[in-house]
Amino acid sequence: MGRASTAERSHIGDCLSRVRGDECNIEYDGKLYSLTSSGDLNYPDLANFPVVRASEVSPVKESPDIASLRRSSVLVDFGSHSCIRRVDSQPYPIIKLAHPDALSIALLQYEYKVLDRLALFDLPIPSFSDKPIFESGKIRGYQMKELYKLEHDEMRLRSEEIKRAVKQFHEAGYSHGDLSLSNVMKDDQGRIVLIDVSFSGPIGAKIPSWVPNWAYEGATFHTASDMKRMQSFLS
Repeated sequence: MGRASTAERSHIGDCLSRVRGDECNIEYDGKLYSLTSSGDLNYPDLANFPVVRASEVSPVKESPDIASLRRSSVLVDFGSHSCIRRVDSQPYPIIKLAHPDALSIALLQYEYKVLDRLALFDLPIPSFSDKPIFESGKIRGYQMKELYKLEHDEMRLRSEEIKRAVKQFHEAGYSHGDLSLSNVMKDDQGRIVLIDVSFSGPIGAKIPSWVPNWAYEGATFHTASDMKRMQSFLS
């Protein structure tokens, strides 16, 4: 593998996802790498990737199926615990794939199970495949229909629809836990959809230890945090 070109360096910069304070994942040339640095991970010098000053770069071991999926799909977006990929010409073209660390995989497994339960109530959630993506016996990802972002002005114009969507969650006995501008989208019919339910849970149930403290106050799932966050981004 040669040095990264200017375009490739820009792409690498868009593919950084933090794993721990001194470690992050980098996707480059269809492969996933782990970068451990003794320097500043906010501004790593990737000009000569995979050679990075004051850092150790190593390939991340993934199953042949996951490695093939990564090569055959296009990276669309990424977050702290997962990335969003696209494979055209499939009924469910969007793939949500957990990062390879244990916490990210646990969060995505939990999210898929919650989606499975929420689907029983016909709630405004993504339309997803009932065949998740497995790796080593664990759910590593799942496929869903394409969704579209709402512009800020559209968000305000459709505030009543968003409130109804959140109310549907609560009436079904679930909190969302991570309501934000980026987690409210629309489907191809223009209907409001709430995404990223890895911090969602049955109202009154004990909150799992991996859910961050900022998501809820107290030890059980409740609706107050949803209402507070919704009012914040709709105001």
